[in-house]
This record gives sequence, structure tokens and C-alpha cells, in this order.
Amino acid sequence: MNMNLDKHLTGRLTLERDGSDFLGTRRITLLRGIAESGSISAAARTIGMSYKAAWDAVDAMNNLADRPLVVSGAGGKHGGGSQVTDHGLRQIELFGILEREYRRMLERIEAAGDELGEHLQWIRNLNMVTSARNHFLGHVVGITPGPVNAEVVLDIGGNDRVTAVITYHSLETLGLEEGVEAYALIKAPSVIVTRADDSLRLSTRNRLCGAVSRLQTGPVNAEVAIELKGGKTVVAVITSESAERLGLHEGADACAAFKASSVILAVTR
Repeated sequence: MNMNLDKHLTGRLTLERDGSDFLGTRRITLLRGIAESGSISAAARTIGMSYKAAWDAVDAMNNLADRPLVVSGAGGKHGGGSQVTDHGLRQIELFGILEREYRRMLERIEAAGDELGEHLQWIRNLNMVTSARNHFLGHVVGITPGPVNAEVVLDIGGNDRVTAVITYHSLETLGLEEGVEAYALIKAPSVIVTRADDSLRLSTRNRLCGAVSRLQTGPVNAEVAIELKGGKTVVAVITSESAERLGLHEGADACAAFKASSVILAVTR
């Protein structure tokens, strides 16, 4: 919420999950643009958003939603166009309802005077933001406790699962048990990329496979986004040399591998 108590009170509605923006005015505008144009790049240009920022926003929304909001057509993310799903259209509709109520709330806050506004500003300062690039919402489907550590398995949808190893103390603190909703956070540099047909055996507990949806290379590192069959996206940061050696390109089959100890679990209260 943006507040200037010396002038007319203004604000911006943002829905968050696990300290990360899920839906906001800008993302809803992007979704509306995709629904109208059938193209993420065209929608991004309309609202002055960069191509990369638009794809990052779509990845984040799909990863945090229980069902994909945007899907790509045949031909890949450049050739096949993109479509907002029925679930995505419903989110646009619901956000409009929330936004109208939010404006009414701002009007009531403004009428209450400066004191209430100061309390709201203090609450805003308590928000936390995580640096982990990959966020997955799921449900606990298995727990194997041990004397020190516990193995926790999350179903993140699309027949994909993420396994984490956390301390038994953390298991109790988070209140994790089967059926509980939780988030899995994985930093992009912790993700190893392999080709799907690679016979190399790794000790990593997690292996999620799909197709490269975005590849951005630099002088040293490359950012690789792998879209899973269920619509989620895993982002990895590897060396550009490795990306070249693996023969990565958009549309190529690839897998994201990461250790269970690299997964951070979080819950909302």
C-alpha cells in the first residue's frame, strides 16, 4: 500500500503468497493483454514491460497457482502463442471484485485520519521477501521422520513432487503433516540441468523434467527455464559453457535436478 497522508490516500492491491507477489494490478493487466492478444510479448509491449519480466511474471503466477493461468500453444513459447486458461480468466474476474472493495477500504481509511494510516505503514514494514527464484505451492504427501532430520515430500501438481530434508525441529515448528499446504523454495544456482536422455546418474533426490521454455545466455552464466508438463517452471542458473555443452535451446527436453537439502519449506499462518 502506498500512502501519502498529506494528500489524497492512494494504494495498490497486491496478493502475496509466501512473501512473493502472486497477483497485482500490473500482472492482472498482463493477463488481460494475453487474453486479448494471445501473445505474452504483445501484451508486455502494451503495458511497457520487458519480454523477460513478462515471462518471469507468467512463470511466477503459474508456479504459485494451483492450476496454470497461462498455457503455451503448439510450437513453443515463440511460435505457438499463449492463452489464458479458464482458471486465469476467473482470477481476473475475482481480482476486479477485490480491487473495488479495496478502493472502498481506502476511502474508509482516509476518513479515519492519520493515526490509522501510521499503523498500516508499520504493518507494511513487517513484510518479508525471499531471494529464492523457484517457488512451488504443494501439499505434503509423505513424511519420513528421523532422529535429527525428516524427509518431506510435496505434491506440486502435474504428477511432479519435490522432496526436502529438514530438521525434525523444523518439522514440528512448521506443523507439517500429510495434507498440509506448504511452499518449496529453491534457489536457481542450486539447480543442476541435464538433458532428459542423459544416462548420467546423480545423487540429487529431486529430478523434474520438461522442455526448455527460455534460455538467456551471458558472458559467464546462463539462465535456463524448464517448463514442466504440469505447467510449472523451474529456473536454473548454470555456466554458459555448460549450456552450450548440453546443446540447450528452446524446446529441447531437459531436466532440473537439485538436492533435497537445497529445498527450503515454508508455511503460512
